[in-house]
Amino acid sequence: MIILTNDDGIDAPGIQALLQAVEGKTIMVAPQGQLSGCGHQVTAHSPIHVDRRSSVEYA
Repeated sequence: MIILTNDDGIDAPGIQALLQAVEGKTIMVAPQGQLSGCGHQVTAHSPIHVDRRSSVEYA
């Protein structure tokens, strides 16, 4: 199982290309939008909503 993730967002061309390149047992989990530079951000007091876009894509 391979899990792809990034901080540029699920629609970023790079992660979409990588998903196509590594077809198979792969899941992609990425933010809904671009979040570069937020690596130290912590979500502790509010829920994190997950949008299942397909059987292998979660935003």
